[in-house]
Amino acid sequence: MLRNSELTIVAREDAFLLLVDNEIGVLPYWCFAELDQSSGTIRLIVHHPLGRSHAQEILTKAEHLAKGIVKRTNQQLLLDAAHKSKSGSDLLLGDDAPFACPCQFTAEMPLNRRVLPQQAISQLEALPMVANFILSNHESVFIYKEVSESIFYMQLGYESDKESDQNPHQISLRVYGIDVPGHSIKIELVRMLRRKMMNLPLDALSAVLQVGADWVWFPDVIVALISSKRNFLSMPEK
Repeated sequence: MLRNSELTIVAREDAFLLLVDNEIGVLPYWCFAELDQSSGTIRLIVHHPLGRSHAQEILTKAEHLAKGIVKRTNQQLLLDAAHKSKSGSDLLLGDDAPFACPCQFTAEMPLNRRVLPQQAISQLEALPMVANFILSNHESVFIYKEVSESIFYMQLGYESDKESDQNPHQISLRVYGIDVPGHSIKIELVRMLRRKMMNLPLDALSAVLQVGADWVWFPDVIVALISSKRNFLSMPEK
């Protein structure tokens, strides 16, 4: 059963839909829906006791609802297939994908000015929770199934403020699907990505120190390095 502000649709096993006006609470008309499985098309027929114009009005509403149900069903099937095969269809992810899902959630995360955006994205995509779900045929797109059984595909990108001297890049996480994402994406995943981004400058500095592990560190160099480290790890001012 699917409800909206005006109509209720009740699906029957014998392949017809009964539309009832929620406000009136009685049966003011009939609407039949026939599925032609050979062509994959749905035929709608409306009978209204007040005549053709009223029937056409109801038919327009029924057609809109039926198209919404069909699109959502196709999107769900494509999401299921992508999650199982780790390969996304162009019908879902192509440039002009007819069944592309709307963006349901966006998170913007500030990036330390010392870290290049592409380097940060590569490091984030290497995290197990991301790397294990990247689609084989769509670079940088990963798919995830929540406990609620809702499936989403996500992508990491970045934005820059060209007017700022601080080079404040922001890493963006965009989540697409037919449902609203829950706690595991909006809270847990974002928290994990933020934590990794905070450690990226420290990882880079640690790599420099490992290269010079055999060097002789004089006290004045250590003091300068500590001062540089503090500046290196500081986030750009907003």
